[in-house]
Amino acid sequence: IKNQAFEFDDVKYKVSTDIAPFKLNDKELNVTHAVAVDGKSELWILNNPGFPLICKSKNTTYGLDLNLVNIQ
Repeated sequence: IKNQAFEFDDVKYKVSTDIAPFKLNDKELNVTHAVAVDGKSELWILNNPGFPLICKSKNTTYGLDLNLVNIQ
């Protein structure tokens, strides 16, 4: 939290100051947008310390892109 950086799946990320909203069912969620230090991948993570759900990923390590579309 202090450095606004973390490592996930052997990739180092920094929290982006860019406002990149994430919407689920037309409701904007409070997420943190993080960009890999090399600029290749991005994560949108729900701002919930008890449940930091990855809501969206783009260009991740294994080529998997995720886009959360529903929570039941």
